[in-house]
Amino acid sequence: MKKNMCSLVLLLLTLAIGATPAIAVPLEPSPWSVYILNGIGGPGAQELITCNAAVGKSCKGELPDGNAPFASQLVSNGAYASESYADLYTGRIGVKGGSPTYQNSVATAEFTDTLTFAGIGTGNSATIGIEIQVDGTFRDGSQVNFFYNAVSQFDQLVASVGYRGTFIGSGGELLSGDTYNTNNSNANEFGKSGDWSQFGPSTFIGSIDIDGDSPTLALDMGLFGGGGVFDLSHTAAIRLNLPQGLSFVSESGVFLSRVPGSIPEPATLALLGIGLTGLGWARRRQAKA
Repeated sequence: MKKNMCSLVLLLLTLAIGATPAIAVPLEPSPWSVYILNGIGGPGAQELITCNAAVGKSCKGELPDGNAPFASQLVSNGAYASESYADLYTGRIGVKGGSPTYQNSVATAEFTDTLTFAGIGTGNSATIGIEIQVDGTFRDGSQVNFFYNAVSQFDQLVASVGYRGTFIGSGGELLSGDTYNTNNSNANEFGKSGDWSQFGPSTFIGSIDIDGDSPTLALDMGLFGGGGVFDLSHTAAIRLNLPQGLSFVSESGVFLSRVPGSIPEPATLALLGIGLTGLGWARRRQAKA
């Protein structure tokens, strides 16, 4: 009798457990990711998204498409084209699009990573120099947006800029419109915060403080292009100027581990970079109030 009762209890428990609906456990955000989106209009319109991230972590709130710290893709049907890439190895992102009518191609590229620095020391802080170069062209009717965000324990460095032509309208005439580059007066919609020694429209040089007690830095950089014709396929690019004796490891394991090709830049960029390196010596943090 006791044996039968035990069997009945086990059966009821099994049924109860089996009847309980499974609860989905949300994935933790990935400490690094590469994200690209490409879409075209017109006949055979398509949109393709790739988001790679760390194993077992979410990418933009969803399961990642892969775990490679690099992504690139091209969507085209002949008349319309869109392509993007994001590369943590070299610290570069790029977008390119072309279409004969207004607002028919979109391209997005973005990467994130988290860096942990060594060599600062408990109770100290260090200043890290950051250089960004945005280079490319766009025609009337198209638009390109760039953004950058770096966050440490007690500091932040933010940049945003929109690039526009002067043409307002739509139609095939966009292909014969004026062409601009990122280093001209048609760049507008500037936004910034933090310590920038030079800010836009194509060169961004700043610095950010890192706390030795929590020596991490989260980075996020992206480009968006839409409509008409635009080509920022060989930029944006980021570089870090570290004080002597400092090093870092990235959550991706590859950030800035490969040297990219040459990047067009003003002659003053190198000089300002040297100045930032001098500012980057670790310094004793003031006692907290």
